[in-house]
Amino acid sequence: AVVIRSPEPEDRIERELRRLGIPTGVFGRAGDPGTSSAAIDEETVGTIAAERFIVRGRLHPVVIAGRDDMQVSTRRVAGFQAAFAAHGAAVDDARVAHGEFTAAGGYRAMHALLAGRWSITHNAPTTRPCLMPAL
Repeated sequence: AVVIRSPEPEDRIERELRRLGIPTGVFGRAGDPGTSSAAIDEETVGTIAAERFIVRGRLHPVVIAGRDDMQVSTRRVAGFQAAFAAHGAAVDDARVAHGEFTAAGGYRAMHALLAGRWSITHNAPTTRPCLMPAL
């Protein structure tokens, strides 16, 4: 048997393994019909992370997320932004940077944010903790 962690919907490996008759499971998202799976509600993950900032009065965060072509990233950011919007605050797209789920990817994303996508003197982030560990 093979368990695949968080494949993207367009990945073909799940269907190919099933075609070969190899028992297959998916963790991290709902699998194709006929595949056992355990999904994570990524929007709720983003909402929970945002609420940790909101209750502490941290209303000007920046977000460093995974690649913007990955559902896990876009759904987490959507949940994060929706939670802030529900509290009358906004996390606009200029305060969101995307990169690989690696330390180097996070480093590059932070540099992109610091390079002028928002003013460091006006509405600078009010929080030091990184969002990634909170997720």
